[in-house]
Parts: sequence; C-alpha cells; structure tokens
Amino acid sequence: MRKGKYSVGLVVITAIVLVFSSCASGPRNRIFDGDIPQEETARVLMSSAIDVREVNGIPVQWGRHVRATLPAGRTHLLFNMDPAVRTNPLFNIYTVFQRSGVELVHYFSAQGEYTLDFYLRRNEDRSRTLLLGIWEGTHSRNLHHRQDQLLVSWEIGNI
Repeated sequence: MRKGKYSVGLVVITAIVLVFSSCASGPRNRIFDGDIPQEETARVLMSSAIDVREVNGIPVQWGRHVRATLPAGRTHLLFNMDPAVRTNPLFNIYTVFQRSGVELVHYFSAQGEYTLDFYLRRNEDRSRTLLLGIWEGTHSRNLHHRQDQLLVSWEIGNI
C-alpha cells in the first residue's frame, strides 16, 4: 500500500516539474524603464541568440530570449550574438556566427510590437545568407514566411 502512494506522489511531482519547466523556457519579460508610461513604449521579442548588453547607453543584464519593453522612438541597442545555422544536415554540423559589440539603432513606434531575429535567404548560386531582421509583431516561429512584415534587415554572413 505504501509503495503505491509513493509511485502516485512521484508521478504528480514529475508532472508539476514538467509544467513549470515548460513555462520557464519561453521568453522572459524585461522592462527597461518602469517609469515610462506603457503608451510610450514598444515591446520587442529578442532571439535566443541575442544577448543585449546596453539600451540607449545604459548597461543591462537581461540574458537571452527576452521580451523587452523599450522606450518608443529612436532606440540604440548594443548586444552580443551567436546564431547557429545548420550547414550539414547529414552530419548535424552547425556554423556559429559569433559577434560581440553589435550596434543597432531603430525607431520603434509607441505601443508597437516587434521581433528581432535571424533568417536565411537562398541566393541564386545556391549559397545562403544569414540576415538579422526586425519584423512587425511578435512572432516566435517561421519568420521566413512573414516577409510582408519584415521592416528592415542586415546581412550577417554567407554560408
């Protein structure tokens, strides 16, 4: 009898841990300045390959994969990045584009929602180019299908 209660308890605890760990894997919310009224801010979903170090010259330690509430208007971001691109599916080989001190200046509209992430473009010679883009709206998947919402992009490197 006692062994059965132990097994049920273990299953319940495991289920609780799984539920909470799956919630923790999503983007974390970060607010740059809580004194700015909500209607004067923009929300930006950042790629998990981006580690923001400064916002408008002020150091931040947010970590990766964040949904940041930033001041609307001209915003200066300084970040490190390390997007990985699968270059050989057969052997599961990836190329990592590691850059430190990347600067990005963009005008974010008040109450706007954006996504800052990477995507691949296939070139005529069958090579691919990695780009960093800003999309309108917060999207976590299939950004290459949302080209109509792509606002601006920058080339990172060729594969």
